[in-house]
Amino acid sequence: MALYTVILEYRGGTYSSQVTAESPRAALLSWATNLEASEIKHLGTSGKQRLIAGLKNDPIDRPVLLTGLRNVWCYSGPISSMLIYIVRTESATT
Repeated sequence: MALYTVILEYRGGTYSSQVTAESPRAALLSWATNLEASEIKHLGTSGKQRLIAGLKNDPIDRPVLLTGLRNVWCYSGPISSMLIYIVRTESATT
């Protein structure tokens, strides 16, 4: 398990939090599942559910490793104007 920092850029706001997971995709799903939709301006419960459904239902759509970087991925997801960065921050056991 590793610690991941998830950074969301959405409709003019920047939101960040951390989760532990086995992979960037697992970190993204864990983050989305535990996300407090009310804390993200303009997202709402329906937006959160669309995000989770997109992550669960599309095995091809996944975070992409950024060229020239290590441990940094990007995901645009099923919601327009949403950009999510996933950064493997450190080992969760340290």
